[in-house]
Amino acid sequence: MTEFRTLDFTKHDIISNINEGNMIDRGGSRKVYHIHHTAKKATGRSSTPRTVDVKKIGNAGKLDAILDKEFESEVRMLSDLQHNIIDLLCCISSQETKLLIYEHMENGSLDQWLRCLKRAGKFGPLDWPTRLSIAVDIARGLSYMHDGPVIHRGIKCSSILLDCKLRAKIADFRLARILAKSSESESASTVCGTFEYIAPAAVQHIARQQAPSDGQEDGGGRSAGGIRGCAGHDGWGSSGSGIRGA
Repeated sequence: MTEFRTLDFTKHDIISNINEGNMIDRGGSRKVYHIHHTAKKATGRSSTPRTVDVKKIGNAGKLDAILDKEFESEVRMLSDLQHNIIDLLCCISSQETKLLIYEHMENGSLDQWLRCLKRAGKFGPLDWPTRLSIAVDIARGLSYMHDGPVIHRGIKCSSILLDCKLRAKIADFRLARILAKSSESESASTVCGTFEYIAPAAVQHIARQQAPSDGQEDGGGRSAGGIRGCAGHDGWGSSGSGIRGA
């Protein structure tokens, strides 16, 4: 287990509590679990119960090169990023499966609130001051990332998580990458992300088979995935297709 923060749980606490009853989401080769454990004090005595979110990457004990790359990308990005970014506490890696352990975000994802779905007895819609505050949080997170310089390439409402006070943090960094320095050359051949959330300027490059490498891929995400999302729009288009790169 590789630790990025001071932990009050062990590898056994995580592994032993992964079961279908704790699963809250799944998609493709990924499953997400709520893991409840009792934090340990320095004295070794039990403290108050705590929850962490665990993303399990792997399908029937198999990991392909793409999943390996996505796991490495999330670890590399989130181990260093902090402001308005989901907190990666640690990771567990083996040949059969890979686990990413995050801080628990009590209010789930932004898209669930905007679509007025019931979450733990709470209902949307969000009021406008709260939506504005969330949009500002997203913009601050993107600005911090771009100064890194890191581009997310997957900003949308489902990748924005809300804590107990409805403060927003950016998550899902599996498509993210670090931009080359201005003095270095860089080429990219594919625009990544979900089609309706990609910046219009970036979409134009798809036809030419050229991908912008200066952060434009997050440009539409800043507005479509965040500000447009907070306003109740689903993105630039209506298609649900995704566009991925190697």
